[in-house]
This record gives sequence, structure tokens and C-alpha cells, in this order.
Amino acid sequence: MKLSYWPLLTALSLLSTAALAKSEPAAIAPAEAAQAAVDAIADATESPANATDQAATSGSDDSAAEGAVSAETTAAIMVAAAAENTSGDGSAGTELKSAGTDARTSDTDAAVAEVAVENEEVDTGLPPHLRSGWEIYQSFYDGLAEPACNTEASNERWERHFASASRRMSNPDSNVLPLFGYVVDQLRANGLPTEYALIPFVESEYRPNANSRSGPAGMWQFITTTARNHRIQIGQGYDGRLSPVESTNAAISYLNKLHEMFGGDWRLAAMGYNVGEYRVLQSMRQAGITVADAHPMELPNIPQITRNYVEKLHALTCVIENASKRPEWRAMLDRPVPRLVAQTLPADGPDYTRWVRQLGHSTELLTALNPQLNPSRRNRGITLLAPVPDAERVAAIAAQPEPRTVVATTGTEVPRQVAAASASPHRHTVRRGESAWSIARLHGVSLRSLLSLNGLNASATLQPGMTLKLVN
Repeated sequence: MKLSYWPLLTALSLLSTAALAKSEPAAIAPAEAAQAAVDAIADATESPANATDQAATSGSDDSAAEGAVSAETTAAIMVAAAAENTSGDGSAGTELKSAGTDARTSDTDAAVAEVAVENEEVDTGLPPHLRSGWEIYQSFYDGLAEPACNTEASNERWERHFASASRRMSNPDSNVLPLFGYVVDQLRANGLPTEYALIPFVESEYRPNANSRSGPAGMWQFITTTARNHRIQIGQGYDGRLSPVESTNAAISYLNKLHEMFGGDWRLAAMGYNVGEYRVLQSMRQAGITVADAHPMELPNIPQITRNYVEKLHALTCVIENASKRPEWRAMLDRPVPRLVAQTLPADGPDYTRWVRQLGHSTELLTALNPQLNPSRRNRGITLLAPVPDAERVAAIAAQPEPRTVVATTGTEVPRQVAAASASPHRHTVRRGESAWSIARLHGVSLRSLLSLNGLNASATLQPGMTLKLVN
């Protein structure tokens, strides 16, 4: 693709003006500045067909729908939890240092805190490391650019296709709701509409380990080229596209750019995410229309699969909104859900297994949330998506002596705690704020099995001090 550099420089200048106009409306209308940038960028390109390779970003193929911890580290995590922030650095979390991702600004830190205050409801009685699933839905709904289900823009075909989305959100054995909550948190902190939180439903059904036959990978289905353009590290046994933190950071960075480029129209931005921004810009130029008066579904020379992409997002909004009107769905959503944040394994700290134990995390849950973990390599220094640690549990673990070995009758040395565990029944004493879901995840058993073993139903309330059986 041949480029004329002067129009591109002009475009960058005008986009900056558009961003300035967003905060100082008296100077120039954002839509006007954005349109001027659109024209300048379009002038810089000669062929829409070769404008970008980012069409594959979307994965639009329907087949894709399938010692103790240091005091400083622990204190920082607990402060973040108490403030209800979504990550230690106030945004989508810390990425691999070697990936070269720019540090988040103090403005974003303030935005995260502001969103936490906005979302603060009547005290639910839950500790800081947990929140109600209904709180996640409310935050999503409050952040929608179009909060009402637009039946004219939706499509019954896609509503039927994505009917499982609401069921997966309400399923206590699924990780979809905590992941959805994490993405909503990051979008709200960056001032973006939460319609974008529906994109991973279309791309991967919110599966961090999703891999497409055509090459895209991860929750947001980035292809390799686009991932590297957005500073996601790939190579040496590591694929950052599978990291929900890295991929969400990259997706939000890209969506932020598109959102500003298209004057805040989330539908145009979603089209750009799917087919590439240059294809959308060329379509607008050919039609002789501006950002302000563009009708996304009427743009010429836009692939049908991209029009379907916007219809799918509208349909998902309707599916979730309609589910919220059903009392039984609301009741299933109103359960304790772990608050997920980005946490970085210390480069010179304990190894992964010891770090997980010290913070009281479930190895099974972390593995499910972070398929970028590679058991054949050292995982120190990488960023994981993990629940905010339970302060009481971390303190209790820190107070325990380091495991020592005892000699079994076979003469083989085994950790003392393992020997003790093998001699005692598998039970769990309920602590304040714990739920059947979190206990099941902690011990790697299914929720149904835990409830059945203890004669409980899904609506049972656990009281601190209760003892639950984990196995027969």
C-alpha cells in the first residue's frame, strides 16, 4: 500500500484536535474534527482492498462461536481491593515488561476509582475480594451507549444463535461472568461504551483459550500480525493473545482509537474492529458522507459479515436485557463472584506454585483463566488475571509454618502438610464471605458435586464455621 506521508501527518494532527475537542467542546465539534481526520486518512490511501490486514482481528468466522508474600506486594493488592479498583495500575493491568506496553496514566487511575464509586451500591455484606454478579450486570447496563434493546437493529436469527450467552453468565460453574465483569470494568475505566464487552461473546464465547482454524487466538481472537502491532508478546513458548489481560489491554487500546476516529459511534467502531478501519473510511468517502451523518448499516461496499457483526452485538444486548427481566435469572446472577484483577508474578520472587499457595488462589481456576501459562517454562514476571486475594485467607496462610518434610515408612520424603492431609478427611471450614462457588473452585471440585455431598441446594446460604465435605 502506497502512502502519502503529508496527509497522514495531517490526519494525526486532526485526530489530536478531535480528542481535544472532546474535553473542550467550545473549541471545535469532535465530529467535525474526526471527519476532517477521516478525509485526510482516506487521501493517504490509494487502494481500499490493501488498506489493512486487521480484518482478521475479529475472527468473524461463525465457527469461533465455540517464604511469605512480601508485605509491600500484599498491601498493594489489598488496597486495590478495598478501593474496588480493577487492577493494580488502575486499568487493564500490567503487561509483560518486555512487550513494551506504555504505562497507564494517572488519569486512568482516577477513572477506575471514579467508576468504583459510581458502582458502589448498598453494602452487600461481601468482602472486597467478592462482588455480586448482579452488580456486574448493573455496571454493564449503566455503561451502554444504547441501553434499550433496539429490536429494529437486532435480528431474531442472532438472538437465537446467542441465546446461550445469558445461560453461561448465570451458570455458577462457568467463568464467563467474572471475565465479563473484568472487561466491563476496563471499558468503564477507559470511558468506552460497554457494548464492546459483548465482542468476546461473538469472537470466542469468552473462552481465553479459543483457537480458530484460520489463525486468530484468545478471547478477542487476534491474528499474529495484529497482535504484534498492538504490542502483544508472541514467541519463545509464550502467546500473549491467550492472556486475558494482554489481549484485553490491546483490544481496548484499538477500540479507543476507533471510537475517537469514528466520532464516538460504537457501531462504526465495531465495524472497523471487524473489517479494518480503512475499509470503513473508504466506504464513507465513496458515499460522500461524514462521520456525523453516516448510517453504519447503509454504508456501501461493506461485507455482509461485517454488517452481521453489528447485528450480533445488538442481538446480544437484547438477549441479556431480556434475561434480566426474568426473576429466576436475576436470582442466579445475584451470587458472590470473584473480583478479577491483573497480578504480576514477581520476577525475583517465589515460583508460580508457591505464589499461588501464598495468595490462596485455586490452581485450577488460574489455569482456566490464563491459558498463556506454559508449564515447560518459568512463568516469573508475567501478568496473570486472578481473583483479588482474600485478606483473611492470605493472613492465615502467612501465619502457617513453611511445609517441612517427614519420612514415610517407605523412606520417601513427603511434605508434612501432604502427609497430614492424607490422614484426615477432605473437608473445608467456611470463612466469612465464601460461597459454595468459591469453595468448589478453590478445591477443584464441581459446584454440583459439592452441593450434593453436603445436602445443599443452589440457594443455600453458607455460614462461617460450617464444615463442608469435599469428597465421599
